[in-house]
Amino acid sequence: NMVGLEFTSQGIAEVSIPTLPMLTGINRENILTKNLDAMVLPFSGSLELTEDALSASELRVSKLIESAESAVSRPAMGDLKLESLMTPSEDEQAGPLLLAVSLDGVFESAYAESLPEGMSKPDGFKARSESGARILVVSNGEFMFANPRIGYGNEVARFGVLFFLNSMDWLVQDEALIRIRSKGVPRMLEPVDLKTQRWLQLANVVGIPFGVVMLGLIAWGLRVLRRMRIEDRFTGRKA
Repeated sequence: NMVGLEFTSQGIAEVSIPTLPMLTGINRENILTKNLDAMVLPFSGSLELTEDALSASELRVSKLIESAESAVSRPAMGDLKLESLMTPSEDEQAGPLLLAVSLDGVFESAYAESLPEGMSKPDGFKARSESGARILVVSNGEFMFANPRIGYGNEVARFGVLFFLNSMDWLVQDEALIRIRSKGVPRMLEPVDLKTQRWLQLANVVGIPFGVVMLGLIAWGLRVLRRMRIEDRFTGRKA
């Protein structure tokens, strides 16, 4: 999760905010998300694919963004206070959770068999779409707009802007710009586990000073050897 400032029982502190999940379950095979390192969907819900969509032979379904297995969803959100969010609830649904999906192919009209009462089919009505129709569904629409007050800064929001621009090109079936735009995407550092963090800290605290001392000893030794050579040259002794 992203870290932001929150009021706690000990005062204002930096805390990991559950409603700002840093999503790294990115589909690297899809051009929409191929070059995204992460996405944040503030206060997002989750999506569920129907059996009709999964079984449709003329429809290609791509899961674009998913949460980690450790994420949970609460149908009854209730209180948004940090203490309430950190407390497990009985209605939680375990991850991974689907947060963005693209569908490409032939779609059946919701009114293919019948229209709502009192309506008649207009001229040109089609029960099925043309081949290559596209739909993109994202579970949150605020990912483009930075909101520093809740901890969602510009550095991460720019990934949302990139995803939005990619989606516009993909929907109009102009994918050339996506490949060009993705070349300038900033890269994020991969998460570092606790053991690696400790080794890096030890290297900084002990390794760097030790390296400086060793360089000093080497420089001192070279100066001593140089002085001895000079003395030997003037006294006629062999080094």
